[in-house]
Amino acid sequence: MQGNITPNNLTIISGQITGNFHPCPGKPQKKLCVAELAVKRLSGQTDYVPVTIDEKTADAMRRHTGQNVCITGRFMSYNHHDKNGSHLCLSLSV
Repeated sequence: MQGNITPNNLTIISGQITGNFHPCPGKPQKKLCVAELAVKRLSGQTDYVPVTIDEKTADAMRRHTGQNVCITGRFMSYNHHDKNGSHLCLSLSV
């Protein structure tokens, strides 16, 4: 395994890049952004998985908006606090 990706957190996911790219909240110094990956379930329903990526990777992914891709990464979680309380947020870190 490379880096700090452990076998029990390794994720391989495929879906369509939606084109919804925006700066990563709370991480402006790291130059990260979040994109959405639309993943179809066997039932036909679609899940929208947030994918955290660096700016260089985001530029490459933008060229493939609307196309199906396969992404390898690891799931990250954090608590997002707003006026309605605290919410657990999951994101795939690429």
